[in-house]
Amino acid sequence: MITFYQFLEQFAILDEALPGYITLYHGTTITHAKNILNNGLQDRSVFDPTTNMAGEFWCTKDLQYAKLMSQMTQYHSEDDKPAVLQFELPKDILKRLDRADYDKHENAFEFRSGAFDALNDAIRNKSVMEFEPEMATA
Repeated sequence: MITFYQFLEQFAILDEALPGYITLYHGTTITHAKNILNNGLQDRSVFDPTTNMAGEFWCTKDLQYAKLMSQMTQYHSEDDKPAVLQFELPKDILKRLDRADYDKHENAFEFRSGAFDALNDAIRNKSVMEFEPEMATA
């Protein structure tokens, strides 16, 4: 069985530009991004039909993909704009996550609620990028 770190290495998705850290992006709305920025990841194990989520946190290394996903969210209100939460995770935290607490998809990571405490403790340099929808595809 391989570790999560070895799994990431196989797919060449570890960020070498900042030694020891990986930069990830989460496409969402400005309201949800600020909530994560201020309160961290929170376990929402019960399915929430307004967000179409249940206890998972999706992110990607691809900023353009995150922007696209922020516009595809089904829970935008008219006055809430698309946004991307950018953050860094130390590579060593990825080594310690239980395999049941994450999954790697074609262009994204899915972290489950079992990883939220470790992620909240390890995430650094969080910032929110707000943008107009037409900028997401530019």
